[in-house]
Amino acid sequence: MHPAFHSERLAAFAATHGLSEQETLVMEMLAQGRSSEEIAGALAVKTSTVRTYVVRLMRKTGTDSRAALMARYAAHDPAAQEAASA
Repeated sequence: MHPAFHSERLAAFAATHGLSEQETLVMEMLAQGRSSEEIAGALAVKTSTVRTYVVRLMRKTGTDSRAALMARYAAHDPAAQEAASA
């Protein structure tokens, strides 16, 4: 995925679902395929903290698994959302 499109998609996804800055960072790293352990290392937090963020992400997006969360993110189209609000 082109980095600019990824940034647009991430920003739109975060705005749509009311994600905090930290949740958005975790979402970005999940989208990059990073594990909870890798994310914890990058953010200098415990793995359990990352898991808490993932649970919050799933709650805010109405998903019940990481796979469903990633599918929802992959399907999020900022261009379609922009057209609908115009």
